[in-house]
Amino acid sequence: MKVEKAMESKSNSDIAVLADFKVAFLGTNGSCAYNNGKRIRYGTNTLCTVIKAGKTILIFDAGSGICRFNQLSEFDSDKINLFFSHYHIDHMNGLLFWSFLFNPQKEIKLYGQGDIRKVVGNFFTAPYQPVSLNDFRATMTYHDIKSYDEIKLADNGSEVKIKTLALNHPNDCLGYRIDYKNRSVCYLTDIELANYENQEKAYNELVEFAKDSDLLIIDAAYANGKNIKGFGHSTPFECANLASNANAKKLALYHYGYMETDDGIDTLVESAKEVFSNTLGSYDGLSLNI
Repeated sequence: MKVEKAMESKSNSDIAVLADFKVAFLGTNGSCAYNNGKRIRYGTNTLCTVIKAGKTILIFDAGSGICRFNQLSEFDSDKINLFFSHYHIDHMNGLLFWSFLFNPQKEIKLYGQGDIRKVVGNFFTAPYQPVSLNDFRATMTYHDIKSYDEIKLADNGSEVKIKTLALNHPNDCLGYRIDYKNRSVCYLTDIELANYENQEKAYNELVEFAKDSDLLIIDAAYANGKNIKGFGHSTPFECANLASNANAKKLALYHYGYMETDDGIDTLVESAKEVFSNTLGSYDGLSLNI
């Protein structure tokens, strides 16, 4: 796996990568896009990650980072697949400002658990939003999915497989595994790994889901190593242990606590490296070839 030219938060340049399987982090901050003046290098956009597998474009979550999608010339497409891990506001708050929804040339497929059309429709209602679903101009289709589903998308003869798994998080959450040409990315945001301590079967299932992944993206919100029971997040140490147990090739920490500083994130990355050496701290604008 190679780290290519990165569109850092202080830069306006496009992400430029050449591989046929690539990942771009557009938003890596959890909860809210708060800037305390000490988060410059990692950025403060809320959660959004884009994957290009051949000509297939997959977006995971639609936090404020999705507004940056228009800058990604390498990811330009008229057909986009948007997957929600869950519907907490930091995973949806960029939707209103995503111009693709209002472009009649675009075709967008939305995937999520429950009645996704109803959820998105409720999000776009007064007094919370000035527009409704009727204002969208893109061709929109809604696909209800659940844990253990497998979605197959064609790419000129090469198949992209997206598998789902329920994660331990309030109001439910889906993890995703994306497989393409014998390579894989595992997206496990918003997960409380501490809750798996007494659930050996569930933890083993999680390890198997992430097994041998080329890139494991996972929630590391609790930088100080002290998780808050029931809030649905994890520590860098727990993430590193999962990466090691799953034999992942690379670990990308994600969904930082919104009060965390650049220096604090550097520290949590280093702490994870003590357990799993091939760890990086994802940041807004980072791109990776898989």
